[in-house]
Amino acid sequence: MNTSPSWILPASAKVGDIGLDSLDAQWCGGTVRQSLNAAALAAGLSGSGDADVITLTAGAVATAAALRGFIAASEQVPGDVLGRLAGPSGAWCDDASFGTPARLVRLRGGGSLTPERVAAATLIEVPVKKPRSIRVPLANTPGGAEVALVLADEVLCSTHTHAGLLWANLLALPPTLWGQLVGQSVVLGLARMAWAVLRTRSLDPFVVAGRLNRVERGARIHPSAVVEACWVQAGAEIGPGAVVRGCIVGPGARVEAQTFVGFSVLGAGSCVQRMGWMSFSLLHAGAAHAGAMQLGVLGPDAAVKGGAVLMDQGVGQAVRVLVDGELRATPLGMMGVGVGRESVVGSGVWVAPGRTIPPQLTVLPPASDVLTRVDAAAAPGVYQIVGGGLERVR
Repeated sequence: MNTSPSWILPASAKVGDIGLDSLDAQWCGGTVRQSLNAAALAAGLSGSGDADVITLTAGAVATAAALRGFIAASEQVPGDVLGRLAGPSGAWCDDASFGTPARLVRLRGGGSLTPERVAAATLIEVPVKKPRSIRVPLANTPGGAEVALVLADEVLCSTHTHAGLLWANLLALPPTLWGQLVGQSVVLGLARMAWAVLRTRSLDPFVVAGRLNRVERGARIHPSAVVEACWVQAGAEIGPGAVVRGCIVGPGARVEAQTFVGFSVLGAGSCVQRMGWMSFSLLHAGAAHAGAMQLGVLGPDAAVKGGAVLMDQGVGQAVRVLVDGELRATPLGMMGVGVGRESVVGSGVWVAPGRTIPPQLTVLPPASDVLTRVDAAAAPGVYQIVGGGLERVR
């Protein structure tokens, strides 16, 4: 009889108001459904078994390292078990969940996850093996100039809001890229690092990391593009003059000429259009971005036109996001905009930080700011737009 735990995907949850189911959302190298199943497989879990069930609370995601740690930590605990990450890593993941925090679950003897079983379960802390703290500058807000951001292979986050989904991707991005570019095997990792050192003729970790890329079959990178520490999936294309650093570029995604994309995740068939700029952001399948965005999320087939700006910082105060009708502060005092499925943010539109644009909306700048009537006989001079026409200033 197979007595090892079996794996069941968590129940789905609505991702804020961007028209997306959590299991269909983008999480690092694929959808949440795909990436969670891959993480479970890497943690040694199968899809069937006769004993306990390992799962997550609704809308949660967890890396393979978090699953492995939980399985080991819960082994000798009687009854149903809930798990959270220990220490600063756990605090970060809970804060980034924006609402009900994510929990790992072990159901003794199998069965279904019910509120009654959750209430009766024993809560344990899952050890985090090698947390790494980095200093991150804050926005110009009260409370200090910087904060310690904790990164680890163990990640456990909820995706109930676009902000939580974004942080789930950002926190899981470093271990995902490390696994893809260096590998989990010590021998393979050392070989790849040695090859990168030989190619760069440098021991500078930033220089060496810049040459560690994984480029899958059918992907194309223009010779003039700068691509550093990226996983470029099958059929993706990176155009001339583009700069792409620390990113996952999904299958069939395009990064067009003269763009900058940093530390972001691009879903299948998405596109950063010519001269677009995005950093620490997330594009879902089919989304297109041509403006400026940081800490933002574009839902499936959403579009941000050139000249649009999705802001991520307030002036003199921390950005807050709406969660279950309540405004909550963000961990760094910064948060970008969530754009719903098939919504369009028009050229010249600026969106304040932390906002969510619901699905299937088209947002345009005021008509009074758009020049629609031009007097061909106007004398040379300086004009401003008034009511769609020109009014002479001097």
